[in-house]
Parts: sequence; C-alpha cells; structure tokens
Amino acid sequence: MKDLETYMAAHRVPHWDAVRHAVRMGAAVMLSAHDVNTLLEEGLSPNTGIVLGNESCDMDSIISSIVYAAYLTYVKNERYVPVLNIPREDLALRVEAVWALTDAGIDVDKLLFFPELDLDAVDKVVLVDHNELPAGNPAACALADKVVEIIDHHEDKHVRGAAVERAVVKVCGSCASLVAMTVMGGDAGHDQAVPDPGAVPREGAVCAPAPELARLLLITVLLDTVMHSEKAKKSTMLDVFITAMMASLGFAQFDEHPKEMQTLLLEETFKKAERARFDVSRLTLPQTLRKDYKQWKWGATTVGIAAVTEPFTAFDAKGDVQKECDEFRAARGLDLLLIMGLYRDAEDNIVKSVAMSPDHPALLAAFTEGALKDALELVPTPGHALTSFEQRNVAISRKTLTPMLDPFFAGL
Repeated sequence: MKDLETYMAAHRVPHWDAVRHAVRMGAAVMLSAHDVNTLLEEGLSPNTGIVLGNESCDMDSIISSIVYAAYLTYVKNERYVPVLNIPREDLALRVEAVWALTDAGIDVDKLLFFPELDLDAVDKVVLVDHNELPAGNPAACALADKVVEIIDHHEDKHVRGAAVERAVVKVCGSCASLVAMTVMGGDAGHDQAVPDPGAVPREGAVCAPAPELARLLLITVLLDTVMHSEKAKKSTMLDVFITAMMASLGFAQFDEHPKEMQTLLLEETFKKAERARFDVSRLTLPQTLRKDYKQWKWGATTVGIAAVTEPFTAFDAKGDVQKECDEFRAARGLDLLLIMGLYRDAEDNIVKSVAMSPDHPALLAAFTEGALKDALELVPTPGHALTSFEQRNVAISRKTLTPMLDPFFAGL
C-alpha cells in the first residue's frame, strides 16, 4: 500500500481524509444496494441507457456494470441500467458473483440480461470491461452507434464510434478499479481531453460507494489481481490504491486497525471469495461442465474440455454421470469429452485429475503408457463412473494440455 499519497496527488484524487470525513459526516453522495435494486425494479424503459459488460460476463463485468449504472443515474443524473451480457440461465454458473451480490443485498432475480432486451428501447450504451463490441454478435453490433462511453482495463482496440464522448481505457488488474476511481472523483486516465470525470452535480460534493458496494468492488479487485500476487503480474498501483479505499469504506474502523490486522482481513476476504468461486456444489452436472468449457476440432475429431473445481466423486450426487455426459456431448457434437478437475484437499494441497467420456482407445493408451502419461504424470483412479486419472503434474492446465493434444490427434 506504499506511495498512496503520491499516487493520489498525481491522479487528481480528492484527498482521502476529506473523502472519509464527508462519508463519516453524512455529507457524501453514497451509492447503495437499495439504489441498485431500485434501478433493477424499474427496468429498461424508453430513453434509458444501458451499461454493458463483456460476453464472458465474469465478476468484473457484472460488478462494474452495476456500480457504474448506479453512479450515472444517481450522481450524473442520467438514467442507466446494468445489463449482463449472457442468457439468464447462465448466471447460476457465475457462482462467486451470485454469492457476492446476494451477500450485498442485491436482488439477483431482478437483473437484466442482454438476450432479453428490447434493443429499440436502448437510448445510449456504456461499455465496461471491453472496448470493442464483438463482431460475432450482430445484436450487440447493432448498438455500435449508440455507444457514448467506454471504461476498460484491457488492451485498447482503438475502435471509437462517432457518438463516443468519453473513453477510459487503461491497462490495470481490474475494470472495477477504474470504475471505483471514477465514482470517487479521480482521473483514471483518458485518451482524450475531457473534463474531470469525477465532477458531481453540486460544488464540493463527494461521491462514494456505501459499505456493501465498496465490498463488492474490493472483492472484484482482489479476485482479478489474485490478492495483488506478484506471481500473477496483474496488479498495478491503481488496483492497490482502490483496494485501500474500498477496504476503508467497506469495513468499520478498518483504518484504525494495525497493518497486520488489515492484511489479515483482506486475506480472509479474498479466501472467502475464492471459496465461493470454487463452490459448485449447488450446480447440476451439466452446469458444472458448462461453467468453464472450451472445445476444439482436431482433424475429424471434435473434443470438448471442461475444467471443474470439485473431485469426480462429487459427480455421483448430481445424477447419472454417464447419461449426463452422453447428453452433454450429443448437444455439442463432440466425439470426446475430457474433464480436468482441480480442487484443494483437506490439507490445502492442490489435487488435479483427468477423466474422459467415452473411452477413446488411442488417447486411453497414451494416458496409460504413452508420452501423455509421462507428461501429466497420470495414475489411474478406478471406482468412478468415468475412466479417470490422478494428474500428479499439477503444472499442466487446459491451456498447456491443448498444444500436447494437437500433434496427438494429428497423428491419428
């Protein structure tokens, strides 16, 4: 958390003591879960704008769109609603977002979803967590001329429609950091000369998220930066700064705690969010497989790989495993479904495993006696509904396995 005062001065952030004082004295404009629920209850009406996250619709997109829509509506006096860029049934797969939103008191049943929108009712669009509408989504691209603002932390694609009035595209760990900075009245970094984005309706006013929204922003930044891990190489000074600000707003008397206790509180917050992210116990088996799924076509063979975060023994409680996998494959035209498991055991050790459906003779041979067995350090684990193996080389992920499978299937 070092160099915060220097960072604040360089980025035109209102002095933090003044912000805290305004919040404590009740003089700040506070954005709350009640404000969000009011927006969601009113829904999309004519001449309303939308704040739209990207198609992956992860925690960052969801929280950024919700908080920024509240800010635009209640601070900037422009009516916007947050919209999730997925079908409604896919929200259950974002388990950590559902957990965090519910804990914050936001009614997830009232959330709005892009496939259900009346696009003719959309007046303006703000993009968060992406800076270019996906070419493969005609419905989204139809809104290109209505995009008036962009806030994103990815590489800038430099695509700007004529209606864009403001763009904040700055590489950092989390889009939530840019949203929080803007809400707090700071200059998050612009690609064009514009007035201070933190300007609020009345002179001297301070805007801040209420504790429940501050915790949502905090959790998002911690997850995106992996608790500011140096190994992850995602965190920037902006993310560190926003973590300090949101923790101060989100937890009572946070600033009065010793530094060691502050760190412990942040670590526990991160661990709780991580546990929620990996808890798929309430999902059906098809939902578990869909949650983190990709597929490839190698020659004549179409292969899907699902990454799951629970042991294969947990599948038995979710129904007829073989039948569910057969239906999952049939719906996607797969010749083979691979399932890669990752979870932590009772001693907090990482455990990885691989299963296949149905048995693929050539791949099964490679898993039991070939090069893939040696690379993944596979050990058969009988007793499951699917042919499965313990993967003792925990460094191998789906991302590193797929290049290994490329020459394997090419040689069949």
